[in-house]
Amino acid sequence: MEKQIWVRALYDFEVRRICSLGGVEIKGKINEGQVYLAELNKESKEYFTKDDLGREVYVGEIDDLGQLNLDTDFEIVQTIKSPE
Repeated sequence: MEKQIWVRALYDFEVRRICSLGGVEIKGKINEGQVYLAELNKESKEYFTKDDLGREVYVGEIDDLGQLNLDTDFEIVQTIKSPE
């Protein structure tokens, strides 16, 4: 399991959350074509990157078979092997 992966955004998109008062909060903004470094959360087996403002954005996860399931908004650029 790689600790870090480089991914490229295939589309511009925003991660939004609807607030209890009916407003919308932007939780992240990703730019098409930009390359992002995603870090593995070992407990959840999920990869997250940070947008330009430092907000966490979900990238993908490792399934029960140890395979990377990347979100459809990203493509893999490079995996970074970490020393055991």
